[in-house]
Amino acid sequence: MENSKFERIGDDALIRYRNHVKKLLSDANIDFDGISNFYNFITSTYRAEHNGLKKSIMSPMGGSFKRTDIEYLYYILYDSNQSDNRIERPTFIYKEVEYITQEKILTRIKRTGSIDTYIPDSLENGYLFDLRGESDFEPYDWDETDREELDWEIRDDWFDI
Repeated sequence: MENSKFERIGDDALIRYRNHVKKLLSDANIDFDGISNFYNFITSTYRAEHNGLKKSIMSPMGGSFKRTDIEYLYYILYDSNQSDNRIERPTFIYKEVEYITQEKILTRIKRTGSIDTYIPDSLENGYLFDLRGESDFEPYDWDETDREELDWEIRDDWFDI
């Protein structure tokens, strides 16, 4: 992933820009409780009343932001080590994240086994279910000879950071 455009800006210019954005957000009485809300604010087109504010924030920097630009701006706006006349720059690092899902999988499994019978050519599905119900045999104990995943659905998912 490409570094943020804010990396190329000198400290004095970045401090002026950050303070400008802080004032715009303060005047609009907008604050964010996390990166998710800030990211959605910058990228969303849902709330048209914020379009002018977003334009005022992004125009001095070329009018559009990539994800890394949004993260960088969030850091310099909300990191506790920042002050109005000093800038603490974030470090661009590789962070490993796990994505965990709980899935329900529909699987077709073929099991092969044998039963003792006098009528091998007359066996019927219903008759075999009756015998299984009476515990004459257990197909789950037979050898699995084929397995095919047909469908699946995610029941729950989350990121483990």
